[in-house]
Amino acid sequence: ISGKITNLIGIGESGIGVSLVNDLTGDEYTATTGLDGSYSFPGLESGSFTVIPEQTEFNTVSPASKNVIVTTDSVRKVNFKVYSLCTKTLITIPFWGTTDSTVNIIGSFFGTTPAPDDTSTVAVTLYDGTTTSVAPGVYFGTNDPSSWVKATVDYWSPVYITAKVPVLALRVVRVWVVRPGLSACITNSPLNFFINTNQ
Repeated sequence: ISGKITNLIGIGESGIGVSLVNDLTGDEYTATTGLDGSYSFPGLESGSFTVIPEQTEFNTVSPASKNVIVTTDSVRKVNFKVYSLCTKTLITIPFWGTTDSTVNIIGSFFGTTPAPDDTSTVAVTLYDGTTTSVAPGVYFGTNDPSSWVKATVDYWSPVYITAKVPVLALRVVRVWVVRPGLSACITNSPLNFFINTNQ
């Protein structure tokens, strides 16, 4: 039995645990998805098995499980989709450009129109499980929010944002779009939006 766990745009999700349970004996095997989201359980005997992907605090994998019948010399592909539960922070876009460039960010849903109120805050959960609070907006920086520099937003709609680059990026940095909400989290998952610049 082998397969892939991918996000909504077909990119593999690495580091997700997968369990395989022999329905007759109850024996359980485990694997972890690789860089391309693939996993495998080679050398299985014939029988009925249940494949169960790991559900995390920030992601849900669908379906929750799949039953598979394995026969002699058979190969079964069992794929899953992962959905991010981090609905309040949209990340990440690599960027390389100059200060005061106009950045056009196009996405699936950025929420509020016009640009969110700077006096409000969004709680962001970091990779290590700690949280910090930032005002909604567009930021340039690394995965560490303490490095973020806020950009001036010229236009904000649910699917399109234009902002002025706040820092000279002589190396690749990332653009983070933080929208209002109750909670947010930082993940590695690419999302279905892209960036371009007008110098």
